[in-house]
Amino acid sequence: MFSFPDAARALGVDLKFPDLACRAKGASLDSRTLERGNLFIALKGGKEDGHRYLAAAFEKGASGALIHEGYLKNSSVSLSGLRNLLVSRAPGEDLLKLAAWHRSNFHPRTIAVTGSVGKTSTKEFLGYILSQSRTVLSNRGNFNNHLGLPLTLLELEAGHVYCVAEIGANHPGEIRMLSGLLKPSTAVITKIAPAHLEGFGSLEAIYDAKLEILESLRADGCAVLPDDDEVLLTKARKFGVRIVTVGFTERADYRISDLKAEAGRVHFRLNGKKYAFPGLGGFLAQNAAMALAAACESGAGVETLPEFWRNFSLPPGRFEEKELPSGTRVIFDGYNASPAAFQAALRAYDALEVRGRRLLVFSDMLELGADEKKYHEQLGEWVAASQIDLVIAYGSRSRWAIDAARSRRPGLEARHFEEAPEAAGYLKHILRSDDAVLLKASRGMKIETVLEPEVFTGRHSA
Repeated sequence: MFSFPDAARALGVDLKFPDLACRAKGASLDSRTLERGNLFIALKGGKEDGHRYLAAAFEKGASGALIHEGYLKNSSVSLSGLRNLLVSRAPGEDLLKLAAWHRSNFHPRTIAVTGSVGKTSTKEFLGYILSQSRTVLSNRGNFNNHLGLPLTLLELEAGHVYCVAEIGANHPGEIRMLSGLLKPSTAVITKIAPAHLEGFGSLEAIYDAKLEILESLRADGCAVLPDDDEVLLTKARKFGVRIVTVGFTERADYRISDLKAEAGRVHFRLNGKKYAFPGLGGFLAQNAAMALAAACESGAGVETLPEFWRNFSLPPGRFEEKELPSGTRVIFDGYNASPAAFQAALRAYDALEVRGRRLLVFSDMLELGADEKKYHEQLGEWVAASQIDLVIAYGSRSRWAIDAARSRRPGLEARHFEEAPEAAGYLKHILRSDDAVLLKASRGMKIETVLEPEVFTGRHSA
């Protein structure tokens, strides 16, 4: 919690309608999900203006609000029921300043996670294993940008031993700013791969952007990196920070071995010690291992970390298995569809035991820039080389992948449609109860609608 007079002094802004008996506990941008005691942040952007929801926020129990100074100059607005108004010329900028000030009052071990593929799952693994014996603050969902990270930091309390934060970016400089806000004691960089190329321009620029996280690493800190990316390791060494590596080779500081996915669990060893978590995607073991390494390097004794992560679950859309009422298995992997994520999903799908046919339903990979055709054609080649029996795709870019798959494997049954409803109609017509279906696409393509509502009302597999 923090007091409003202290916050006003930290920001150098006026405090209107003070209620000194009231303190802020966390913050919210959305009056619908605001919790009692939250500071409401009234931002204006796009079609929405947060100031329209001030009354609703205070009715929900907001302790105060950060507002633009222009709001109080409007004589037509009602001030009834408002209190603790932090009056700002730039509320968005002051949200960052407020988070930096609040962060400076606490001293948890901070772990920052970035990368192109697997950063959310790594963050979730980290939050889980550390929280089994300690109090941990971790950003919710994908609260990983210039709004989400400040909101997370405003939840810091004295009892938090660790703060685990995913940091994302779609343009250069964003990670530098966010990691400067967090000031990590440990930095994790997951796999670097083509993603958000429209914002970065090249794979080289993606490497450089992700490595911005090391600029704010504490002098006694540590960088946790995959051991199989020599480009990343070479670039990281130039920062002069301590580096530990995670991977499957003998040279890895934390070596993964004996990986297998069976009976709904992923099993592996890390430096000889056994671990397991619920799931189907063996490719997630790399992220789980990076989380274990980061925990150990951040002061958590290996003996305090659980071996079987019994009640762990990833957010929806990460190689998540569901079952239709007919008995058809559905693997929903609709969160990230970069080329690297797609390749990992195809390999994991090939490794599953399936009673009947293997179907793939996919759509466009987005934000791949000038090389998007090349990456989609490469995807088509991977599909042709897989064990998939039937392919259905929709979207303008996915046609390149379908054409490449047909060219590489002429006998493959592959259909292309322009829109999701057409693909959905065809899929439902040919689907059998013993089939398995992998749904894969970028979030913006809404691949889940191909089987909606059945896939989300069917039984969830254990």
